[in-house]
Amino acid sequence: MRFKLILGLLLLLIIAPLISGCVWNNDKYTVRVSGTDGLEFIGEYGGTMIGGSQPGDGRDWKKIEDTVPVEYTLIGDVVWCSVEKKTEVGTLRVEIFLDNELVASDETSAPYGTISVDAH
Repeated sequence: MRFKLILGLLLLLIIAPLISGCVWNNDKYTVRVSGTDGLEFIGEYGGTMIGGSQPGDGRDWKKIEDTVPVEYTLIGDVVWCSVEKKTEVGTLRVEIFLDNELVASDETSAPYGTISVDAH
């Protein structure tokens, strides 16, 4: 009886990670911020790993202050980017790619315009 219990627990320990690995992909995304060359912007981007493979609450995000064009790469099941133009003029565009395929995008030409884009 004890042998069957130990064998069952060992099988559970082996199978559980395999099952969770199949359910959540933790895909590689690229966030591209483009538009008017040299346009300055602020914001943040991040990803959530639903499978729990990230420490803490499964979220990873970064505040950014950068200049167009720029790209960020991250791993996650859900990713997002929210940016704001620091000027009145120019165009700001955010595109999110999954394995080189465009999955989400938006742009603004509004003075001090903001964009929020997510993909999963």
